[in-house]
Amino acid sequence: MPFHFLSAELHKRWGHFDGFHVLDVGKDCFLCQFSKQSYQEAVLCSGPWIVAGQVLGLDCWTPTFQASSSIGCTTPLWIRLPGLLLYSWDINNLARIASSVGTPLWVDPCTAKINKLAFAHICVRIDLSKPLKLGVWIDGCYGNFYQKIEYEGLSVICFNCGLVGHKDSACPTRPSPCVS
Repeated sequence: MPFHFLSAELHKRWGHFDGFHVLDVGKDCFLCQFSKQSYQEAVLCSGPWIVAGQVLGLDCWTPTFQASSSIGCTTPLWIRLPGLLLYSWDINNLARIASSVGTPLWVDPCTAKINKLAFAHICVRIDLSKPLKLGVWIDGCYGNFYQKIEYEGLSVICFNCGLVGHKDSACPTRPSPCVS
């Protein structure tokens, strides 16, 4: 994505934070600077951030950051656990299930209070370089069950390899059709 386009989009969304700047560091990586830690945390704890259909992988800068590697590029995402069995609606079970996807960040207030039973709603920090899981097997107190996982705000998911950023038809791991 062109730097000028991304920079303009991010300034529309985060320009209200004083001292916000975007720097191009190459290899489709950008460094976002905030004048206050609280501004950075506000951006990192919300999302997913999507520009032109692409999910932005956001993380805190580290001294070992390499623009040439997407390993460890993470973003917070809201997941839904539709039809979750009622006996699994406690904070320990929710955290255990969410941990199979990524790092649990917080639980939606309606989920915590068990106000809506259609689905549990949990924010999880996921590693964008790893395949997304469509569901997980849970070892429940009344036997094993399969829990489906839905990801909110992601429009570009490949169900062939499980990665974010391209569709099945453009999957680099899909074998080319044989021509005879």
